[in-house]
Amino acid sequence: MKRDQQKIQTRKNLFQAAIELFNYKGVQKTKVTDIAKEANVSTGTFYIHFKSKEDIISAIYYEDFNNYMCGNIQKINQLDLDCKKALLEIGILELKFAKNVGIEVTTIAL
Repeated sequence: MKRDQQKIQTRKNLFQAAIELFNYKGVQKTKVTDIAKEANVSTGTFYIHFKSKEDIISAIYYEDFNNYMCGNIQKINQLDLDCKKALLEIGILELKFAKNVGIEVTTIAL
């Protein structure tokens, strides 16, 4: 795996580890060391990608949400729905994302 690909994969692993731990333990009880351990990286590697626990929360919400929505909105566009139905589908996608990452992460990131 090339270095750029490895960095992207490490970041994804950190996102997933953080989401799992936040949903299981809660944000307050989850430490950066827990996230790094769950992602199988060193704490130093965590800090290469993120400044803090709050930083990864923002990144999960804004970056991951953006990627999730972009991919899914393309699918909605292909359905050729009227505006009302398309907006309803987009709202459902937002709720699914919030459920996946956890309400706590969603509300903290906002």
